[in-house]
Amino acid sequence: MKNKVIGSFLMFVLLLGIFNGTSLKQAEAAEQPNMIVTSIKLPVYRNFEELSDHQIHLSPSYTRYAELSYNDKVTILSEKDYAAKIRMEDGREGWVHRAYLNSDIKNQTWLVKKERNLRHTSDGSETPFDKIPDNSKVYVLEVTPDTKYYKIETVDEPKKQGWIYNWYLEKEQFMSITGGSNVIPFEFGKKGTTTNSISIFTPLNTNANVTANAINQFINYKTKWTNTLMTGMGSSYIEAQNQTGLNAIYLVAHSGLETRWGTSGIVANKYNYYGINANDLQPLTDAYNYFSKSSGIVAGAIFINQTYVNRDTLMKNSLDPYQQPTLDNMRFNSTYHQYSSDEAWASKIAQIAKEFTAFTANTGWKNLEGKWYYYNQDWTLKTGWLQAGGKWYYLNQSGVMQTGWLYSGGKWYYLDNGGVMKTGWLSTGGKWYFLDGNGAMKTGWVSTRGKWYYMNKSGTMQTGWVLVSRKWYYLYNDGHMAANTTIGKYRLGKNGAMI
Repeated sequence: MKNKVIGSFLMFVLLLGIFNGTSLKQAEAAEQPNMIVTSIKLPVYRNFEELSDHQIHLSPSYTRYAELSYNDKVTILSEKDYAAKIRMEDGREGWVHRAYLNSDIKNQTWLVKKERNLRHTSDGSETPFDKIPDNSKVYVLEVTPDTKYYKIETVDEPKKQGWIYNWYLEKEQFMSITGGSNVIPFEFGKKGTTTNSISIFTPLNTNANVTANAINQFINYKTKWTNTLMTGMGSSYIEAQNQTGLNAIYLVAHSGLETRWGTSGIVANKYNYYGINANDLQPLTDAYNYFSKSSGIVAGAIFINQTYVNRDTLMKNSLDPYQQPTLDNMRFNSTYHQYSSDEAWASKIAQIAKEFTAFTANTGWKNLEGKWYYYNQDWTLKTGWLQAGGKWYYLNQSGVMQTGWLYSGGKWYYLDNGGVMKTGWLSTGGKWYFLDGNGAMKTGWVSTRGKWYYMNKSGTMQTGWVLVSRKWYYLYNDGHMAANTTIGKYRLGKNGAMI
């Protein structure tokens, strides 16, 4: 019998271990999905601070931790903002930009900007057997180590597969070019549309469905309601979108990053909202100068549109015709004509744009920095009394919802911890008060549910003997007035007054 019990116990432990082991492995798989690198060259950083702080990279002693190539496999360990902590196949851990990881390479579509010959080999020596036309939609299957040739497959029918040259042609529009990406990650579904969803792969020549008020309120939120050179400039961003076709959300996010939300020296001295020509060595000296806040926003957007996003709108004989229509392509362009030296520049702007979209997704109540605000349908900030959901609230001149005692219009009101105006009996601070149907605190005599109570000048309910208008009354411990009775040796009439 003893051996059977031991045997049964061991079997139970074994089964428990099997089931627990299975559950543990499933949990690990859910938390650490295997992902594929869909960036041509993906830097790996030692920590999030190194990934996000460009100043670290400017140190003469800085060295790259690691670099991944297209189709490399990693395991995601955790995510933070626009970054992911990963484990590489050699077991090392580091941080990368999350947007460049996919579960399948065909989850990412790519744009071929200019026509390219299609070959069976990757060295360019073979005679082309076909062509890939301008603005083609493809998948990238492989990349040569020098990143010059991509093996692609067209997304649309008829299917074509082969190798194309990625870099800009060495001579284009009478210019000698070294580098430049002709094949870039691209969200075709947003091309030529109205969208409030901006990623690093979104074409920036799209329209945002936003209002100047919504932009202004987001800027207020980001500046913590402190006046800066971005405060109240929503209409200028809408005008910049109208004149250039560049997405207003992108323009706001770009400005917010470059100017630290309107507080940088460059915007203060030169009304330069986009860091245009602000070189790392002497940014303030080299940055372009604009004559007003509005011109800095609008004319700066025109510069970005003509010089990067829609590059061929300038003289084609003066600049190469290769557009850089996405944040990713503006920053990473095979080392040629790149907007910023900060490797997190594109991801940071996209992160701000994502925050903007979440903020403006709906009006009404918003908890910002631990305080509640209410936005009207037109994105004006509600102040004063507000009726919402059948309840009354009060928001001060800054729009912050109030709680506790409130003095308004010569009367006292009480708002609970949720901001709701109270009516009827209120117990707070060890004292009782009575608030009428409009929420106003009562003083003097109060009649409710057939009984009389007396509140002093501070609104506090009284008990025991009270002298009112030269007459004595008695109030029981629960506050209601005694009447038609004798208290001690004193007789009280039907109106409660001592006879």
